[in-house]
Amino acid sequence: MEDDDVSNGRQVSYSSISSKSRSHKKRDKVAAGLESNFAMIAQDMHNIADAINEINVYSFVDELYEGVMKMEGFDEVQLASAFDYLIVNETVARAFNKKGINLRRLWLEKFFNQHI
Repeated sequence: MEDDDVSNGRQVSYSSISSKSRSHKKRDKVAAGLESNFAMIAQDMHNIADAINEINVYSFVDELYEGVMKMEGFDEVQLASAFDYLIVNETVARAFNKKGINLRRLWLEKFFNQHI
């Protein structure tokens, strides 16, 4: 079913134009579906990353609590006070966790002298 279009001096097949148009529409639908899938995957990955971060935070809090409360020579109330301070000051808390026992003890003594 070819028709001739001689308005611009060329022969044009209208069935091939229609077929090309349908193929572009199909391709656009597939692309839109892929974009939607990629968006869902990206959101799922974001949710997974958030969950991992939350687990890491809980792990850090547990580790910090154990590190503070195991220090000998201080009463429980003092150590709990130091822990509360460290939780609010994450950078200081991370530094505290990295220190050895002697440096932790010095930090706690300095903290108690300044805050109590």
